[in-house]
Amino acid sequence: MAAATLNKYRDPTLDILKGLAILNIVVIHTVFWSGQSYIPYDSIRQVTLFIDVPLFFFLSGWAVSISRKTFSNVIKQYVRLFSQYAAIVVFLFLILATVFQTPPSTQTLLQWLLLQNFDSGNLPVVMASMWFLVVYLVVYLTAPLGWYLQKHKAVLLVLIAMSSMLIALFSFTDVSIQYASLYSIVNVRQFVFYATFFFLGFYSKDLYLSMIEFIASFGLISVAFIVYLSHLQFSLDLQGNKFPPTLFYFIASLFAILIAIYAKNYTSYIKTQIIAGNKLMRFLNYSGKNYFAIYLSQGFGASLIIPLSLYLVRADLHWAGILIICFIVNIVIAYSIAFVFIPIHHIIYGYFSSRIDRMFQRSKNATNLNETLNGRGRC
Repeated sequence: MAAATLNKYRDPTLDILKGLAILNIVVIHTVFWSGQSYIPYDSIRQVTLFIDVPLFFFLSGWAVSISRKTFSNVIKQYVRLFSQYAAIVVFLFLILATVFQTPPSTQTLLQWLLLQNFDSGNLPVVMASMWFLVVYLVVYLTAPLGWYLQKHKAVLLVLIAMSSMLIALFSFTDVSIQYASLYSIVNVRQFVFYATFFFLGFYSKDLYLSMIEFIASFGLISVAFIVYLSHLQFSLDLQGNKFPPTLFYFIASLFAILIAIYAKNYTSYIKTQIIAGNKLMRFLNYSGKNYFAIYLSQGFGASLIIPLSLYLVRADLHWAGILIICFIVNIVIAYSIAFVFIPIHHIIYGYFSSRIDRMFQRSKNATNLNETLNGRGRC
């Protein structure tokens, strides 16, 4: 295999971690949707949630922290995400209208585009997955604050500590402000929870852990987790603690965050393996670079394997075999759709990105001209 090259503006460790995270999202939606009909042990479903949405917010904060710190970049990120989402919504509309003969109404299509309706009929997982996107779009508004606080790490740490205390407060009390709506399904409680992981990503940008620090931190999180689990009478219900998010889900999610931080120590090894053509590393790297396109696409696969799983159950296949088959089919469908849409997304985003750059450049030129003219007027 020919040697690969790396984009000097991307962090390969970050892409590998995103790749692993998106693969686990496929696992989660496999075991929770179709898996309800054949997986006999709920603990299998619950364990998958140790690597879940909070890791994406952490990795996103980390990624934003090393990106260009400009307002135009914030605008372009919204354009990049929404253009991909809009393309998938149109594809969903066409599939429902042609294949399933159940065309959604114009109102439903508009509600999908505004992220205010999460019912996609015969393909239920597609829109049900989009709760993550609407929360992310709200949390991403805080990116400029994260850039500013990167220069004031102590203040950033205080903010993370305060938001963690709010998570605890919301978990153990019924204070009404936590239910205040921000947009669509996003309320204050969700915003605080996921923004905390987003800011943790900013704080961890230059953070490296030694083996001793990693083991000690893992031990502390384990103690907190076990103590809380005993408080819950050892009922490992991460799904129940995810909606709405609780302190228990927060603690459980810290294991993946800690591993992600420690993985930075292997950046050189990861780079070497990718350049050398390691197939697994290159697959994970590709998945990480295109994680959002894969996320948008995986709902189709997760929906289509629901009837497949019922057929395999009737065929009396062992549940483990059904799980493997459904996961593989889900992966194939998700990556096939993403593979088709990725170049389309690049064209659409490239078009809007260049126009945004020109718009901000004209604004900058006009500002410079005004400053020059004002300077001459004072002479």
